[in-house]
Amino acid sequence: MKLAEKLKKARTDAGLTQSELASKAGITLRMLVRYEQGEHYPRKREIYLNLANALSVPQEYLLADDEMFVIEAAERY
Repeated sequence: MKLAEKLKKARTDAGLTQSELASKAGITLRMLVRYEQGEHYPRKREIYLNLANALSVPQEYLLADDEMFVIEAAERY
C-alpha cells in the first residue's frame, strides 16, 4: 500500500476531514491533498511524524521502503 492510500485510510478511520488533518499535522491542505492523490511525498521525516501523530498511527505505518529512500537522500543531499 502506498502513502496516498495509507493516509486516506488512516484519516477516514480517524474520522478526520482533510482540512482537520492538515491543521493537526501543521501542513497546508493543498499539500495533504497532493499526498493523498499520490502526486507528492513528504521530503522531511518530521512531516511523516506529524502526520502519524495526528492520525494516532506509528510513523512506520506511513513509511515504505521507497519513501524512506527519498527522505534519506533528501537529508543527505
